[in-house]
Amino acid sequence: MVFFVILYNYKSYYESEFNSVLNLVLIIILFPIGVGICLKILAGYKILTVGKDKFRLRFPLRFWAFEFRIREIEFWKETRVKTFNNMYNELEIVSSEGRKIKISKQEHTEYDKVLSYLNKKCKNKKRS
Repeated sequence: MVFFVILYNYKSYYESEFNSVLNLVLIIILFPIGVGICLKILAGYKILTVGKDKFRLRFPLRFWAFEFRIREIEFWKETRVKTFNNMYNELEIVSSEGRKIKISKQEHTEYDKVLSYLNKKCKNKKRS
């Protein structure tokens, strides 16, 4: 009987060691992947400020920003795609310098205000 207890403890010791090595290998592989994905998501965070005839787009974690005036807008367009149970709306604003701002209704809370501002200030530059 004692032999079986010693054999069981010996077997469980090696199984637990194998599991801990396996866990360590998974952590070493998955941790950098997870950190990379989080950094990519955070680097894409943007703040759009609209007002006083200006558009200002800031990327806080990249320490990068640009702005342009309404008269510098070459065109803007709204794209609507019907999905399975909802409507996907995206607004694209292109400046004369070639810079683009794309915002979607699902990602930005003030999408409707930006759209009404564009309709009010530069309706003639709308493309369909």
